[in-house]
Amino acid sequence: MIPHKLKLHNFMCYREEQSLDFSGIHLACLTGDNGHGKSALLDAMTWALWGRARARRDDELIALGESEMWVDLEFGLGPQRYRVWRQRSKRGRGQTDLHLYIWNEGSEDWQLLDEGGINERQALIIRTLRMEYDTFANSAFLLQGRADSFTVKTASERKQILADILGLNRYDLYEEQAKEEIRARKERAIRVQGEIGGIDHALARRGEFEAQLAGARHAVTQAVEALRAAEAEQATLRLEVQGLRGQAHQLADLRNRMARAERDLAEMRDQYNAAQRRLTAYEQVLAEQEAIETGWRALQDAREQEAAYNTKLRRDVELQAQLLKLDQAIQRARDGLQMEQAALCVPLTGTLAGELNHDDVTVALLRFRVTNSGAWPSAAASGSKRPPSASSRRRSWPRHRPSWHRWRNSRRAAMPSPQTSARSASVWQRSNPTQKGCATRDRPSKRKVN
Repeated sequence: MIPHKLKLHNFMCYREEQSLDFSGIHLACLTGDNGHGKSALLDAMTWALWGRARARRDDELIALGESEMWVDLEFGLGPQRYRVWRQRSKRGRGQTDLHLYIWNEGSEDWQLLDEGGINERQALIIRTLRMEYDTFANSAFLLQGRADSFTVKTASERKQILADILGLNRYDLYEEQAKEEIRARKERAIRVQGEIGGIDHALARRGEFEAQLAGARHAVTQAVEALRAAEAEQATLRLEVQGLRGQAHQLADLRNRMARAERDLAEMRDQYNAAQRRLTAYEQVLAEQEAIETGWRALQDAREQEAAYNTKLRRDVELQAQLLKLDQAIQRARDGLQMEQAALCVPLTGTLAGELNHDDVTVALLRFRVTNSGAWPSAAASGSKRPPSASSRRRSWPRHRPSWHRWRNSRRAAMPSPQTSARSASVWQRSNPTQKGCATRDRPSKRKVN
């Protein structure tokens, strides 16, 4: 084992992280005053590899005032490079962590070799070094103050240390392997002797075995003949089975056809019964043909009457709308007259009263027309139900009501001039001293219009 690099932190007197590179060094000498950490570097190496140093407990190796420490050692063993990292912490009941790495030339990185827990990893390191801590401390490494540790040991302990150093334990392994081989060969010889004895015993019964062989051959011949007969019979039975299966399929097909035929027959019977019921119903309908035709004619008459009533109803609605328009026009005319009379401040004349009475007569005639389903008085008197046409209504309209222009012109002609109106108003007021203002509300009595 050749150390290459050493890193440590909070290990004994080394509080800050320290790093030592041993590359290219074949012989080294550590010098310095007592307590400067010369032996601490060697203890760091042994503690990293085996977890043991001069201290009795691992927590004593941690620097004062600190709670954890770690050591990282890189070394070479033969053609391989290894790295061991061990850590110790005071937290809780104390915790230790250990990892072993090997350098991978392909990826140029460290590859972890951990197996199991701490004890399994420590055993892997010992197998890799092929050396325990005691062997190392009594051969290549002398502890400070313990240079005579080898001489004070017992003869068996010194023998064991020298055997570990010189590798004599492999001869013990060879001896154990030789004993195992001898034991295996003896067991094999015993088995061979037993097999030879069985062969000799069988040779002594050779005649018996030959007779049994002849009987067995005869039995085999008979068995072969029986097998051939059985195969022939089996082939015949297979043909019969195939025929029976074909017949079974045909029988099943016939049964299915019969079932379908029965279902079709039942459906046809149902259809026949339904047809019989429909025929009976048709016969009953034919028996009532006269009553149905009579009802049909009555229905046609009712529909014609309903159409006539609907026509009259639509005409009535139209006449009601015309009547409403006429009432509105009359009301507007009255309002206009009242406003003009108020402006002129003259009483109503007999001609104006007659015109208003003439309007009332016109409204009465229109109401008579609506009441008698749209017939004009002349048509109703003659007994004709057909209303007059639009042209006849325009020709007969002046007989029922003068046009608005004629009425307005006659009113203007009947009205006096402003001077005459003023003199008439003053004379009327002198003759009626109790009345003041315009007599706009005094109207002459309605005269009867023939």
